Amino acid sequence: NSYMANVIGVWPWGDDNMFQPYVSGGVGAITLHTELFTLTPLLTSDLTTTTDTTRFGGNIGGGFVTFARRVGIRGDIRYYRATTNTNLDLLDQTLADTFNEQLLSGIRFWRASIGVAVR
Repeated sequence: NSYMANVIGVWPWGDDNMFQPYVSGGVGAITLHTELFTLTPLLTSDLTTTTDTTRFGGNIGGGFVTFARRVGIRGDIRYYRATTNTNLDLLDQTLADTFNEQLLSGIRFWRASIGVAVR
C-alpha cells in the first residue's frame, strides 16, 4: 500500500478546457504486509508468521483528463520509490521482519491507472 500527499499542476487546454494534462508529485509512506510459513511448524502452533513494514517514500508522474461534456477519461502513470535502510538489526527482528525490511528497502515501481472522470 502507498499513502501519499500529492501536489498537482494542471494546464487546461482546448474549448471549455476539455483536455487537461497534469504533472504530480508527493511524499508519504509505502507499507508492505508479509505472511511467511514458519520453518518449524511442529514446535509452534502457528503455521505462518506475519509482519508489516513501513518506509518513507515518494512519487512523481503525470497524466491527462479529457472530457466530452461532463464525463471523461483520466489516465495516469507514476513512479514510486521507498527510502533505503542500511541499518538492519538482525538480533531483534524475526525472520519475517528481516525479509520484509530487505524487500521494501529502496523498492521502486511504476503504477499506471485509467478511469472515468466526472465534472
